[in-house]
Amino acid sequence: DNPNAYLPDVATTLNNLALLQQQTNELSEAQKNFEEALSIRRKLASDNPHAYLPDVATTLNNLALLQQQTNELSEAQKNFEEALAIYRKLASDNPDAYLPYVAMTLNNLADLQRQTNKLSEAQKNFEEALTLYRKLASDNPSAYLPYVAMTLNNLAILQRQTNELSEAQKNCEEALTIYRKLANDNPGAYLPKVATTLNNLALLQQQTNELSEAQKNFEEALAIYRKLASDNPGAYLPKVAMTAVNMAIFHLQSAPDREKSLAYCVEALRAGQPFVERLPSVQNYFVTVLQILAAWGEDPKTFVEENIS
Repeated sequence: DNPNAYLPDVATTLNNLALLQQQTNELSEAQKNFEEALSIRRKLASDNPHAYLPDVATTLNNLALLQQQTNELSEAQKNFEEALAIYRKLASDNPDAYLPYVAMTLNNLADLQRQTNKLSEAQKNFEEALTLYRKLASDNPSAYLPYVAMTLNNLAILQRQTNELSEAQKNCEEALTIYRKLANDNPGAYLPKVATTLNNLALLQQQTNELSEAQKNFEEALAIYRKLASDNPGAYLPKVAMTAVNMAIFHLQSAPDREKSLAYCVEALRAGQPFVERLPSVQNYFVTVLQILAAWGEDPKTFVEENIS
């Protein structure tokens, strides 16, 4: 028997097992299995690059996403960059098959660079990913328009960080238009994206002092999240809490209205209550709510006791 005959299957199994372990939060086991799959695939690719280089790139990308999760950020960057170099090489021979992977890896790398504060590199990579996705979407809109919208959103979040607010707003609005169109045909998949983008846009408009627009968009985002939470509370009540906190801040700072601000505080507390023990994001929302209550001169402890039964 030729043991090498089974190596490709072993690598595939390790890679799939690692993806599963990543979902169930067994991160160190997942990393071990990705690394073993990678070393097998590198060995296979050194004998037959045509057949196995794509697998090397896939595994590098998977490993980098995991390392981003476990905060090994310089390792993650190295692996994204190597995956990107491989996909660029493959795309130069076969653009139809590999340009989508170039775009995906650019987007992943840019997301990491944004996280590590390499903002100009991140912007360059998001912009290149966007150009590629636009090109792909012009031939195949149903497959690639969602990726155009995702990248526009990512770019807008970055531009908000670098204070290019009018660019950010333009990109956010285009993403919103695309997601609304997609949600018409497939609300289950895209209504959450509409809500996220409305929330991002409202935060921008709050910054640029377009207050009535901001309020309208926050309210629509919240209405969508309430509707989604009535069907799937586990997934969407934390989003209700997040948006209610944003509205409570809005009615504290931008368009002061004590009654509305406090009502949104109550909604945020009630929506977040079931998750506060286990979701750090919800813990942060609660800290913010307590600060808002104090800013209105309420005693936070009393307020919470009276309003959260």
